[in-house]
Amino acid sequence: MSLSAKLRRKLSIYGLNTLGIFLLLLIPFIGPLPGPGGIPLLIAGLKLLSVHNKWAQQLQDFIKKKGLGLSDLLFPQSSNAQIIWDLGILWGWVLSISILVIYSPGGIWMLLISTLMTTLGVCWLRNHYRWQRFLIYLKINKKIHK
Repeated sequence: MSLSAKLRRKLSIYGLNTLGIFLLLLIPFIGPLPGPGGIPLLIAGLKLLSVHNKWAQQLQDFIKKKGLGLSDLLFPQSSNAQIIWDLGILWGWVLSISILVIYSPGGIWMLLISTLMTTLGVCWLRNHYRWQRFLIYLKINKKIHK
């Protein structure tokens, strides 16, 4: 292996590791914002670090495995549980919109209410496998992963 190839490989390793660590360090700053926040940064940071680090690959596999298990635990396939989730999500949206319309909060309260509404939206998409059915409709996914 020539000197320039070794140098390129080292720069690649340092560059990917630095970028991965930078994305992980951004999580506390981006996480509180409405939307998915730090989740894409966690995924991207671990993906970049897992190219050259076995520990990052193991952590990524652990999060993937445990995250799906937690999701299945929180959203059981029981029709009664799904109806309760839908009613709770609807109630949360009505309450959040009512607070926004009646009180017009500002600052941190606006951030918290918008984060709550976004979280409720993600829960609504997860319940009844709506997101997977939408991907099947768009022909992006072929089957529902249960």
